[in-house]
Order: sequence, then structure tokens, then C-alpha cells
Amino acid sequence: MITKVIFIFALIILQNIFLINHLAAPKYIEVDKIIAIVETQTITNSELNKKKEEIRKHYLNKGKIYPLIKKLQNYL
Repeated sequence: MITKVIFIFALIILQNIFLINHLAAPKYIEVDKIIAIVETQTITNSELNKKKEEIRKHYLNKGKIYPLIKKLQNYL
């Protein structure tokens, strides 16, 4: 009987050790971030990247060389 109790306590302790180690280092995944606030609207990084890609495609469709990214960011 006492061996069963010790065995159960040992399992509980091992479970807690593995659970604590698993929770001790949670992985942080950045989904999106706010890069600008204009009046009451926010602009996220993904929205900016989407707009830059639209402008790049617009220039490529017209057969023109699109501006450098630094200049493009100034226009946005």
C-alpha cells in the first residue's frame, strides 16, 4: 500500500516538473505590430507591407522601375 502511495506521489512530482519546464519558456510569436497611429486609425506592419507590394506591382505592370524602398516609405 505504501509503495502505491509513493509511486503516485512520484508520478505527481514528475508530472509537475515536466509541466513547469514546459511552461517556463513559452514561445513568443509576433503576429503583427502597430507602426503608426494616424488620427483615430492604426497602421500595422502587415498593412504597410501589403501597400508596398501593391505599389511595387503597379510600377512593374507599367514597365517602370519602382522607387527604392526608402523613398517608397516616405510617400506612404
